Amino acid sequence: MKPLARIFAVLVTGAAALGPLAMPAAAHGDWRVGIGIGVAPVWPFYYPPPVYYPPPPVYYAPPPGYYSPYPGYIAQMPPQVPPAPAAPTPGIAQSCNAGQYICPMQVSVPVGGRCYCRDNNGGRVYGTAQ
Repeated sequence: MKPLARIFAVLVTGAAALGPLAMPAAAHGDWRVGIGIGVAPVWPFYYPPPVYYPPPPVYYAPPPGYYSPYPGYIAQMPPQVPPAPAAPTPGIAQSCNAGQYICPMQVSVPVGGRCYCRDNNGGRVYGTAQ
């Protein structure tokens, strides 16, 4: 609201409220009634409602050992440790000697058999099993 309009609204409201008091007194029992028409000041400001902060959700932890598994649940076996590999038999080679490359055997071949190792470029270099 503009300042001039606010001052005008306050003056009109004051005149309406104090107008009946400023009327002359009734003489000889003659009653006069004055009706004041005033304009109340209007403020277009409304306070916003308070901010609502909902409480956090309530979480109750289940008691230990209370819930059973669902029907049809099959308990899993714990992982088993694999047995240690068996020692190679004396007639089976363990490595391949391909010149400047020596690599472990991927396929069992007898000692002295033909085998290969991968070179630095991924190609095959042939040698003998030891």
